Amino acid sequence: MEKLHRTVPLKSLISTYRANARKSYLASRLKKTNFTIISDDCWGSVIYQELGIKYMTPFVGTQVMTPCYIKILSNLKYYLSSQIVFRNFSKYRKVDDYRKSSNSYFPLGVIDDDIEIQFIHYQSEQEAYEKWYRRIDRMDWQNIYFKLDEIKLGATSELIQRYFTICPENSISFRGKDNSGSREFCQRRISIPNYTENGYLLFYISLGYFDPVTWINQDKYLPSKFHQTMFHLLFPRISSPIS
Repeated sequence: MEKLHRTVPLKSLISTYRANARKSYLASRLKKTNFTIISDDCWGSVIYQELGIKYMTPFVGTQVMTPCYIKILSNLKYYLSSQIVFRNFSKYRKVDDYRKSSNSYFPLGVIDDDIEIQFIHYQSEQEAYEKWYRRIDRMDWQNIYFKLDEIKLGATSELIQRYFTICPENSISFRGKDNSGSREFCQRRISIPNYTENGYLLFYISLGYFDPVTWINQDKYLPSKFHQTMFHLLFPRISSPIS
């Protein structure tokens, strides 16, 4: 019987090539393999995925509103050593409204009867609980990096300034198109003209304005001309999630 050969679409081949080239480019420059990313949304977990290394942070598939995020950062070891419990309703109305409208009742973890962790990519409280503590055990407390979203999670100027006071090193934030006075108290506030609230997609978009590998290696976040060239070669016209 004659075998049927399926033709792989050219677009799929190009996408696969770019994904492999992108990961190779990022991983080949990495000098540290043990580091912990503390992020208020999914952005941080994508770094581990792209570099092909295991998660060394509990903040994977989670979201934390800025008031809770700043509080947990203010005493990180204490809160991450505290017990996490689960509740049926969020302390934030917009979160409960979203869960109801999308029929997505993801687990809501609470630490110290105050700080809320939204496990937006988890199916059950048990899964969230087990992975939260398993990944806490993997953390490298000597190499921690921090990321803040200035737009979607309730950040205010006061909270942003507090964030950079608590985390003066190895810390960045992302905001939309820059405007007058936006960097008045910190040069680590990175403007993303085509900002999106999708943390996964924002990682790829941010590569045009930020180099995560240099950040991890040297705590230098501005991309080199070479990195910007590679970005345009490997990620042209990013407007949707990359495979």
